[in-house]
Amino acid sequence: MTWNDAATDRHASFRWRTSVIDALVHVLENHDRVTSIVCLDAALHSREEGGAGIVESDLDEIFARAPQRVQAWRSQVDGRAGSGGETEFRLLALEAGIPFVPQPFVAGVGFLDGQIGPSVFVEVDGANWHDNPEAFAVDRERDILVAGKNGRVLRFSYPLFRRKWQLCAAAMANALADDYRLAKQTEFPAFPWRMQPRPASRPPRPADVDAP
Repeated sequence: MTWNDAATDRHASFRWRTSVIDALVHVLENHDRVTSIVCLDAALHSREEGGAGIVESDLDEIFARAPQRVQAWRSQVDGRAGSGGETEFRLLALEAGIPFVPQPFVAGVGFLDGQIGPSVFVEVDGANWHDNPEAFAVDRERDILVAGKNGRVLRFSYPLFRRKWQLCAAAMANALADDYRLAKQTEFPAFPWRMQPRPASRPPRPADVDAP
């Protein structure tokens, strides 16, 4: 537990005990990389949507006041994600060598959570919207519309990617391998990146295999 009770904060014009910028500096000083980037992304996105938050230029002040150890994190801040789970998924994908463009717009479909290849998209499903019959129907219709354009949508729930990330990464890698190989004609946004080569896995040694 920490406390900031500076006189300038107590009598400032904003509604809270501390400003959004001060709060984000505090997060960078005290929390891990993923938590910090999730918070910064959320603040950027909130302001873009008309809520409280920050603009891109505020990052200069925030990182100028933050510790040296976190300076490399600035390049990973994006702000387009619609939820913290999407930011978390993006960071994991990039660490696995999988390209990830947040919130691509597909004509006739709308915005999707992410694009990882020329015609492969990702939806990160949280329970607050996707766990009801109406949302289920909308999601499946959007998937069909993408498929009608020679595309593919991979859906990952929060519990799935947080508990079984290797399974999710393998599914994306296989989908991208097919995508590059087929080189389909599509109407999707141009996607110049390619997945980074993954190191070959060694066959298990006898000691690695569970005894029957």
